[in-house]
Amino acid sequence: MDYFRGYRTFRSDPEWTSKMFVGVALALCSGFIPILPGVALQGWAALVIRRSAHGIETPLPRLDFDFDYLGKLLDPGFKGFIVRLLWSFPASILFSLFFMCGYFGFAFSLAGGVQAGGDAGGVAALCCFGAGMLMMFPLYIVLLIPSSVAAMRCELTNNLNEGMKFGEVIAMTRMMFRELFVGSLLIGATQMMLFVLSLLLCYIPFPFVLWLGVYVHACFQADIYKAYLAKGGAPLALAPPDLPLPVPPQPPQQLPPQQAAGGW
Repeated sequence: MDYFRGYRTFRSDPEWTSKMFVGVALALCSGFIPILPGVALQGWAALVIRRSAHGIETPLPRLDFDFDYLGKLLDPGFKGFIVRLLWSFPASILFSLFFMCGYFGFAFSLAGGVQAGGDAGGVAALCCFGAGMLMMFPLYIVLLIPSSVAAMRCELTNNLNEGMKFGEVIAMTRMMFRELFVGSLLIGATQMMLFVLSLLLCYIPFPFVLWLGVYVHACFQADIYKAYLAKGGAPLALAPPDLPLPVPPQPPQQLPPQQAAGGW
C-alpha cells in the first residue's frame, strides 16, 4: 500500500487551491466554533472516501463557501463523528488507565531511585518513563483502530448501523490489522512532525496541516477498503459518491384559459 498517497494527489484537482482554502478556513474556524466546522470538514472527507471507492480519484469533492452545501456535509460528518465517538470511548478509558499507572509508577520509581541512587537513580527512572511514553503511542493507535474502521464503514455507506455492527467491524479490523497499524503509525508520526514544524513557524501553517491530515487519512481509509476487497472481504453497499444536487424550482404551470360559457 502507498500510505503517503494523499500527500501527493491533493494537487491533482485543477481547483485544489480554492478547495484547500475553504478546508483551511474550516480548520481555522474549528478553533473558535465548536464541533460544526470540524464535522463539516469530516463530511467532506467522507465524500473523498466514497468517490475513491467508486473509482473517482479526481476531481476532489466540491468544497466552497455555499452554506447550504456545507450544512448538507454535516449529515455524513455527524454520522462518522458519532460512530467514532462511541467506539473510541472505551479505548480512551483504557488508555487513561494505562497512562495513570505509568505516571504513578514513574513517580514512585523516581522517589525510590533518588533515595537509593541519587541523581543516577533519578535519571534511570526518567529514561524508563520516556521509553514507556514512546510505547504508549503505538498502544493508543492499536486501541483506536476499531473506531477508525467503524467510522470508515459508516462514511462509505452513510449508514450508522454499518458502523455499529460489532462482529463485522472486528472481523474487518483483524483482516486489515497490519495495514491499519503501519499506515496509522506512519501517518500519525508524519503529522506529528508537521505539527512540530508549524509550532516552529508560529502556528502559521497549522490550519493547512489540519486540512491536509484529514485528506490524507481519507485517502488512506479508501485504500484500506480497496485492499480489504482484494483480500476477499465482503463489499459494502456504498452510498452515492456525491451529495444530491438541489432540485431547481419549477416555474408554475400555466393553466389553459377557460372558455366563456355560451349564451342563448
